[in-house]
Amino acid sequence: MTPIALFVFGMTSRPAPQPVSWERLEERRLAIASEPITLDTTYPLRNINDPDYWRDAVPGRFIVKYRHGVDAGELAKSFSSFGARILKHSRTGADFVVVEINDPSVEAGSDFVRTAYAHPDVLWAEPLLKARAFLIPNDPHWKDQWGPYVMYMDLAWDVSQGSKSVIVGIVDQGVDYTHPDLAANFGSNKGYDFVDDDSDPFPDDLYLEFHGTHVSGTVAGVLNNGVGVSGMANITLLSARCLDETGSGTYDDIIDGIRWCAQQGVKVISMSLGGSSGSTTLEEAVNYAYDTMGVLLVAAAGNDGLGNVSYPASYSACVAVGALDTTGNRAWFSNYGYALDVMAPGVGIVSTVPQGGYEYYDGTSMATPHVSGLSALLFSVNTSLTNKDARAILEGTAIDMGNAGWDMYTGYGLVDGHAAVTIAQSWGAASLSRDRIIIQQNPARGTARFLIPFPEPGAALSVYDISGRLMDRVPVRQMTASWTAPGPGLYFARVGQRRLSFIVE
Repeated sequence: MTPIALFVFGMTSRPAPQPVSWERLEERRLAIASEPITLDTTYPLRNINDPDYWRDAVPGRFIVKYRHGVDAGELAKSFSSFGARILKHSRTGADFVVVEINDPSVEAGSDFVRTAYAHPDVLWAEPLLKARAFLIPNDPHWKDQWGPYVMYMDLAWDVSQGSKSVIVGIVDQGVDYTHPDLAANFGSNKGYDFVDDDSDPFPDDLYLEFHGTHVSGTVAGVLNNGVGVSGMANITLLSARCLDETGSGTYDDIIDGIRWCAQQGVKVISMSLGGSSGSTTLEEAVNYAYDTMGVLLVAAAGNDGLGNVSYPASYSACVAVGALDTTGNRAWFSNYGYALDVMAPGVGIVSTVPQGGYEYYDGTSMATPHVSGLSALLFSVNTSLTNKDARAILEGTAIDMGNAGWDMYTGYGLVDGHAAVTIAQSWGAASLSRDRIIIQQNPARGTARFLIPFPEPGAALSVYDISGRLMDRVPVRQMTASWTAPGPGLYFARVGQRRLSFIVE
């Protein structure tokens, strides 16, 4: 793998932008559009004999998914020999309950799962699994944010800084929504606390519970407010508190958090958390958000440094994010594997923490919100984008970190904010044709900015005045070009056989 030349401490360099390939974008668009996101409707009994599967299980507790219309209380009576009692119903109408039995042993749990599967009103049963935040504490070493810089967000922000109509759901710990660098990007609905089952997702412990606030600052720390950090986009945040003050949680709360966010109209769900084992109920929730509700789900690959992407990131309905370090390599802790999609900065990331503070942390937890925030910016510049469109753009414009195309260590590469936003602006069969020049604003004010979809190598934009006199030739880079007019008037632009007339005021 060839490392990308980055910087340490000084923002002195960043990866060279790569020409956007029409073939690569089209390949990702078609592949994502045709990829089936389905649940095995035979609901197989899986992993029950694998000791590792039970390692992350809450002893004696299970998720039981029942057929729609079944009375869960009556169903629980069918398992009275296990002492089964309902602890919790799904808060989002997902037709599942969390059940506890008397004997917490693996043997009793295996017997319960088999017995539940045999009941005609049960679709599946599985142990209640634990999840955790993917953070590695780190002392402050950097004085500036390097993540947005290497992602070319400074150029992306020249196009748009976001739209408050785009909502990002933060499925994580609670968020300090009073933080001076976050408050303006929260609406009247702050979120929901699935751990304590109330409507206030504010952290229970302001000293221990910082992870959700840190993630939120990377997604949407208020831009250009003269305070703290610059988030990826000025959008609206929504907090689903599914992890407690220790950074731990269980799958039932995460499942409800995903479903609830989707039902609130979010465009993106950011999940800097996960577990080592899969769950049929979790997969169903992810598929519901992605396929039924049209949400883009972004999730952390995990921090074990192993060749297994964590869950829910492993599911095909999620964009799995690995962490890049400041040497331009995959961070030592970042999980990899066949489910990995893209990379983002994940070492020495400064962001918000409760009570108006800022701290630096490492982890795929820190990489994930970079991608979530960029995704929100894509929806901001083009309201007609679907979640599958946004995913194709993220993957199709990423900067390769290894061999050409996808690889299991770095996925499609480092997400490129400028390239992604440029493509998203004009995404669609007509506007992405090879025979057009697109101007950002017409009439332009002083400087005209152009999009030239998929130009020939070495292409330049020629500008002529109304008499036909050549005024300038501007190189096309990353499918864009800009030209500052000497004065107001009518001008003509040309790239090869493409032509456009425009006005400068």
